[in-house]
Amino acid sequence: MMKYFILSLFFLTIFSASICIAQPRIATDSSVIVIPHWKKAETHSLIIKSSTDQFADDRNDKSSCRFNARFTVLEKDTSGYIIEWVYTKAELSADEINLENIVFASLLNQKIIYKLSLTGRFKELINYDEIKTAFDPVIDRLVSESSGDPVKNIGLKAVRQTTASRKGFEILLLKQIKFYGTSFGYKYKNHIVQTNQLIFPNALGGKPFDATEKVQLTKLDTLTGICIIERSSHIDDAVALKHQVVDYLVKVAKQDSNSVQKKFGNVNFDLFEKTIQTINYRTGIPQKTNFTGIVNYGFEHRNIELEMETVD
Repeated sequence: MMKYFILSLFFLTIFSASICIAQPRIATDSSVIVIPHWKKAETHSLIIKSSTDQFADDRNDKSSCRFNARFTVLEKDTSGYIIEWVYTKAELSADEINLENIVFASLLNQKIIYKLSLTGRFKELINYDEIKTAFDPVIDRLVSESSGDPVKNIGLKAVRQTTASRKGFEILLLKQIKFYGTSFGYKYKNHIVQTNQLIFPNALGGKPFDATEKVQLTKLDTLTGICIIERSSHIDDAVALKHQVVDYLVKVAKQDSNSVQKKFGNVNFDLFEKTIQTINYRTGIPQKTNFTGIVNYGFEHRNIELEMETVD
């Protein structure tokens, strides 16, 4: 039970990192600036698919889901964009593993309004109070309904704890929104690997985790306006990750200290992500984004594949 809980909890941080690299200024045949070129009232529909493969306790579990989403440009001015994002449809496996997918599916047709800079970087969630008012009874209901499933119940309680603050709420609920625009606001040079320092938010509420990201523009077609950007990131200090998990289980989840130390004493932890994004840089539309996220604790493993596609 403990293993499944840890995997679920730490996947709350997947593709939620923040980075800092040089702001774009120019574009040439060997480099490209990636920013949105959107107009007021412009709207686009997306299909979001994910699958999860999990191995723990000598069991192999799989789940999959599909979401339909839509975003609309409400406003555009010299300060940036006001965007409305709505999940319109959800199809989940009966035994869905990812807790955030369960949460997203419970918030269909809820408007999420946020602001982007002109270069497409996320600035703020505008209607936080409205969404939080809708979200709180949803998470309370999910926690109550999961009382017969200890692993799921503990995980959903962790979701409730994570979303108690505005920052934690944005990390979880705006995860896919931020991921859609992950390449916006930067300049990329053809076949040049950029190395960046980034931070993974800590789902357990402790100090964020340092990580290293490598970014590369692997294709630049100036005739079609299509570019492909690949990025991968890896946590720097796996030992710190292990210590955070052990401390949380002992102090918060009330697990026996000796039992936890025995289970995790010689186990290696890892957290890894890879993204490939195909973008029409002339329109500023990410056409397709493929993501792989891996959590590995040696005796257990979870792999998630996510695909986001703009369909109109």
